[in-house]
Amino acid sequence: MFNKSIKKIIIMVMSILFLFVIGIVTVIFLSNYIDSKKENEDRLERYAYSYIYDPNNLGPAMEYRRNFVPDDNQYDRQMPYRRMDMLSSFYSVLYNSNNEIIKIDLSGNIYTEEEIKNITSNILKENSIKGSYNELLYLVTTKDDYKLVSCIDMTITNNSSNKLLNIIIVIGISSMVIAFIISLIIAKKIVKPLELNDKKQKQFISDAGHELKTPVSVINANLELLEKEVPDNEWLNNIKYENERMRLLVTELLDLSRAENKKMEFSKINLSHLVTGEALPFDAIAYEAGIKIESNIKDDIYVLGYETELKKLISILLDNAIKHNDGGDTIFIDLFLNHKYATISVENSAKTLTEEEINHLFERFYRADEARTDGTHYGLGLAIAKAVVDNHKGKIRVESNNNKVKFIVEIPSIK
Repeated sequence: MFNKSIKKIIIMVMSILFLFVIGIVTVIFLSNYIDSKKENEDRLERYAYSYIYDPNNLGPAMEYRRNFVPDDNQYDRQMPYRRMDMLSSFYSVLYNSNNEIIKIDLSGNIYTEEEIKNITSNILKENSIKGSYNELLYLVTTKDDYKLVSCIDMTITNNSSNKLLNIIIVIGISSMVIAFIISLIIAKKIVKPLELNDKKQKQFISDAGHELKTPVSVINANLELLEKEVPDNEWLNNIKYENERMRLLVTELLDLSRAENKKMEFSKINLSHLVTGEALPFDAIAYEAGIKIESNIKDDIYVLGYETELKKLISILLDNAIKHNDGGDTIFIDLFLNHKYATISVENSAKTLTEEEINHLFERFYRADEARTDGTHYGLGLAIAKAVVDNHKGKIRVESNNNKVKFIVEIPSIK
């Protein structure tokens, strides 16, 4: 139980941290990528709008770098970009009004003239003014009767962004590992006092059960002797009744202690035979209460378990269904395979339980309906049932609607 609590705490902490790390990584990466892309777009615009075509000079169009001077009020802001422009790789193709190539300028050596021709031709076919094509940012501008397709290489920028992303991911994973270790330590410290308190409660139940067993037996023996001396005495009958109640309470306390603390040696059990065998004696009890039991038990369902405890589980569920049956004349018990689980369900008619009642149903000494108790049940039966199911690595739950209550037990099955 407490291991589950530790897991829940760790999962909650790690989930919050994971979402936080993902958010930070996304923000850093996107902001860096967007800023880098914006800088490259600015460089590309400066290149395109400062490009000068001279029909008498068909050499490389590099004059823009020396001739382009920003406005005075923009000088200080633009100068750092001009220095970066010198390191950027630009590719441009100038077309006339008939889409014939007039001039090709390459300041980078990643793409050949032929590759740039094909790329710019495809860009023009897309009929888009700006965008990205593979690792290139492009801008299409019109000057006089000419059309200029300018491109700037984004390879270095993209590589830098990818390296930054890798670094952030490594840091994020390292942080997750460290956080996992810290949360594990903290979770154990949080749960430890609760675990210790639960252990003390279980020890108290066990000790109280054993300590009460002896005086109950002594009182019962003395009562038998007194009844021989004073038969049919009202006071002795009262003592006998209360002593019997005490005996039942002690029995249930010891059953709960065994279910919660006993280390069991499991064996292969035919659950179909066990459920059938345990249900038979309850037919007579149900008949006396004006109820019939209908069973639908599939054959040859096996589990790895402890026979005595599983018999106790079935008895508790059927006894609970009979005691708390309200208005119905039939109790249904089913056993079937659900995927890899042997599933037992016991359904009876009863008032629909509230969510709060369902949440407390398996607690020790809890009784949903105090008014209907007969004095021989102390709210330990379902706590014992849950302990048995937990020992068998199973699950138990309650469904309640339309004045029906169904207990469902799932235990891992074997072949």
